[in-house]
Amino acid sequence: MHPTIIKTYEDGKLFNYINVLDEDKEEQAAELRLAEKVLLEILDKEKLAEAS
Repeated sequence: MHPTIIKTYEDGKLFNYINVLDEDKEEQAAELRLAEKVLLEILDKEKLAEAS
């Protein structure tokens, strides 16, 4: 497990991202899965927050 994901969970922020997974959206095979997109968004936003 990536340390940023653990920290996001411990800070109570993970559910803000996970709620997106409950949405019904069609995904194309060539695109990233929604869960992968959420993971990348978490890593991107939380890394930026840690840097500031």
